[in-house]
Amino acid sequence: MSNLTSPVLQQLEQLAGEVAQREGVTLYDLEFVGRGRQRVLRVFIDSDKGVSVDDCANVSRGLNVLLDADDLIPDGAYELEISSPGLERPLRRVWHYEKAVGQIVRVKTSQEIPVPEQAPFKSPPKLKTLEGELVAANEAELVLKKEELNWVIPMMIVHKANVVFVDPNPKHQKQKLNKKKNKKKMR
Repeated sequence: MSNLTSPVLQQLEQLAGEVAQREGVTLYDLEFVGRGRQRVLRVFIDSDKGVSVDDCANVSRGLNVLLDADDLIPDGAYELEISSPGLERPLRRVWHYEKAVGQIVRVKTSQEIPVPEQAPFKSPPKLKTLEGELVAANEAELVLKKEELNWVIPMMIVHKANVVFVDPNPKHQKQKLNKKKNKKKMR
């Protein structure tokens, strides 16, 4: 993810957190990616009321001043990007998962996901990806509900996870599908 040392990333996180809080938003995550002149510091902010362009601009201005003064990032040029984590936000920290309880999430793992004991499968599936409602999360494990089964996934095998956007108005989804079908019929 980054060619910065852990102490530098921790300092960046602390500064970004302070600026975000001062601007009335929360630091959701940050990442430092790229090499040479293509390096980017991405700071993701969040708020219960949503994130506006003004929120991003204010955090960007405040953080830029501190980063220039402290000169934390070695080797010169980098680009600073401030944004919302988005609707299909990544889940990386325990509090991200806890905040996402009740939502549909997709989890990819480094090992097969243990099949629930009460599962009625004749031959259990060998899954490394599972999508379902997140019903619980802690430092040790996640619990996803899918097809009336609770799948317990050890946190140590989670490779990647994110919220899945579900249109709150499924009527829109049907209209889009019907338009596609009608176009095919017209040809």
